[in-house]
Amino acid sequence: MREAAAEAGLPAARAREAIAARALGAAAAALLIAPCRTLRDMRLKLAELIAAGEPGPDDASAFPWWCPRVLAADLDPSSLQPEQRA
Repeated sequence: MREAAAEAGLPAARAREAIAARALGAAAAALLIAPCRTLRDMRLKLAELIAAGEPGPDDASAFPWWCPRVLAADLDPSSLQPEQRA
């Protein structure tokens, strides 16, 4: 079985996947620590947080990921209502 996996290139594919995962993790960390200057920046940061942290099916109840999704919907400019002035 190991020989077949090696012949199919599985070890090399796993190594490339690990390199890509580290690069994506570094990019995500840089995005999260970057300051937000606009509402668009905040939406991008929230989307990255959701994508990076949302649990898989095995631990879907570990954190209420619907909460960040609600925040993302609230930050959508099409859903914002103009403020009423007194």
